[in-house]
Amino acid sequence: KISRFLDSECWFCESLGKMKAYMEQTVMCEGKPYYAVGGQLCRYPKFVPEDYVLLKLTPCGYEDNWYRW
Repeated sequence: KISRFLDSECWFCESLGKMKAYMEQTVMCEGKPYYAVGGQLCRYPKFVPEDYVLLKLTPCGYEDNWYRW
């Protein structure tokens, strides 16, 4: 997870399939309870697909190796 200034959270998984499975167990479960930062009990709101973007990152060039930027 990466949080950026004036942006929402960014989450990373090994694959789109694992990300989809994670989302199905969390943000897609309307009304499911969870503990927020600070220990406050909350519930997931209605899932709005337009609020989420899934990107598949693939290395380009460099013999398919990942490098620090």
